[in-house]
Amino acid sequence: MRKFSLILALMLSANAADNLADAFTNGKFSGEIKAWYWDKSDDSSPYKNENITNFAIELGYKTDKFYGFYLGTTGQIAFAPIGNEDSKAMYHREQNTKGFVPSELYLGYNFSKTDIKIGNQYINTPLVGVNGSRIFKESFSGVTINSKYFNTTTLYAGYADRFSGRTSATMNEEMGSEPKFKRRITIGGATDFSHKFSGLIWAGLENKSIQNLTLSVQYAFLNGVELEIPRVPTKHGDINMYYTEASYAIPLKDAKLKFDLNFRGSKTSGAIKDLNYDGWMLGAMAGVYDLNGFDIYAAATTVSSNDSVIMGAGLGSNSYTSLPIRGPFMYTALAGMDSYKFGLAYNFSNLGAKGLKAIAQYSFTNHDPVNKRAGTLAPNLKREFDGYSLALNYNLPFLKGLSASLIYVSLEEERTNMISGSKTDIDTDELWLKFGYKFSI
Repeated sequence: MRKFSLILALMLSANAADNLADAFTNGKFSGEIKAWYWDKSDDSSPYKNENITNFAIELGYKTDKFYGFYLGTTGQIAFAPIGNEDSKAMYHREQNTKGFVPSELYLGYNFSKTDIKIGNQYINTPLVGVNGSRIFKESFSGVTINSKYFNTTTLYAGYADRFSGRTSATMNEEMGSEPKFKRRITIGGATDFSHKFSGLIWAGLENKSIQNLTLSVQYAFLNGVELEIPRVPTKHGDINMYYTEASYAIPLKDAKLKFDLNFRGSKTSGAIKDLNYDGWMLGAMAGVYDLNGFDIYAAATTVSSNDSVIMGAGLGSNSYTSLPIRGPFMYTALAGMDSYKFGLAYNFSNLGAKGLKAIAQYSFTNHDPVNKRAGTLAPNLKREFDGYSLALNYNLPFLKGLSASLIYVSLEEERTNMISGSKTDIDTDELWLKFGYKFSI
């Protein structure tokens, strides 16, 4: 019996080794090559008008499953940007970066439609998410669980205690190098600079049990935060964030009607409470889509009168009324801000140009100033915004994975000092030209 047990153990070990080898040989490689050119004019910047060019490669590998376990890794490599010293200074928290970042390096386990990951990973949820619009994507380090065990409901939760931002300057390091995983994190609505933190936990669900209706709920908690806002002493405390959304689609014969409604907010404690970030945002959007190639939509958001809102951990959060490039944090999350957006898009596939889409958006605001500081918003300062964006996105049909996009955004801001009555106009214009090639093996 003892000899039989030994032979059986050896057989199982040999079989496990073979399967483990298969898990690696059956793994999948994926990647993206990026070539980006940006040009920006900003009245509020000492550098006024500059441009920068970036080249980067993202390479990923994921093994096949071995008794439910698998490994995943993604590395980002950026080459030194092309631009003068002023352009690098202007883009120090966006594009002025180079080097290698192990953005994903995790052990995963899959069972009963449930997935668990431990390690560095990209995360995309309404309150906790990476921003991938810069040459280096943000990344979190921690544990996540995502379950689709229930057919109409997705459950997810996670914990993170490390974060990697867009650039080294974002992570409070010397400008122009690669970002490293640290106990610092960017917070949506609290500048694009990172802040010290102790830990981040979150949980949420998405339910589709009612036909054509998607309901989403999420809660996130950042503890041990040291919030650094310009011209304000560092504040210590915790941040609670919550998010709800209902999205209803009505399929028609030749189009689709879609209605979206969300409510989000933040609640702080400790000295951070002095910054008046206990705000909320209510948003609504309605539109008709795929109408002979056209998408037509309108959106509105409103923020609480006296408190700004923190929108999420990482810079991946969004609002219905934000413009591309400028994002949701520049104005849509400020206390007393009402924002509006109208959009029109056309898919040229209807005219034979497969993969080509044009998008135009217009946004404006109506602001009631506050008499005390509310996050990044100074007291007694009225800020009005008016801007538009034009974009062309082309997925070239002759080579799968090859894409090009051209985005132009123009935004005008009028600042009024409610005590002196003085006004300041700030114009910002930016052009992005992006080429990318995605592949998998």
